[in-house]
Amino acid sequence: MNVRLAGAVAALGLSAVAATSANAGVYGDDLSKCLVESAGPKDQAVFVAWMFSAMSHHPDVARYSNLTDAQRKAMAVEAGSLMQRLLVKDCRQQSMKALKFEGGAALPESFRLFGEFAMQGLMNHPSVSEGMANLEGGVDQKAFDALFAEAGVSASR
Repeated sequence: MNVRLAGAVAALGLSAVAATSANAGVYGDDLSKCLVESAGPKDQAVFVAWMFSAMSHHPDVARYSNLTDAQRKAMAVEAGSLMQRLLVKDCRQQSMKALKFEGGAALPESFRLFGEFAMQGLMNHPSVSEGMANLEGGVDQKAFDALFAEAGVSASR
């Protein structure tokens, strides 16, 4: 994968958490499925850690991360090796067909979907769920109950 294509895959891979779904073609869908099936939990953790490292550069959250430049580089190298292994070895046939029939945009879209899958694994961990529950301390439950009641929806807790 050339540096330009790797950069495009990397940049769009970061959008896995917030991006809206693009229309993937049948070959891109096949590639996405292969990425998910070929990457085990350790691979998914590598990808999510790299996304965390990249996102931690944002000025609004940078102060919360104490990653060193050496750690960031190691995470990027590991994620780059993972992407290469998945595209060039594990999912080679699917990668070639997606490129041939859908163009270069199929790769970042496939990694976006893979990133969403990897994030689900991270978010489902009990420690993360517990951390997410801490949001309740800043929430007025009565205000939410009123909102749900006004919308005619049951507020299940």
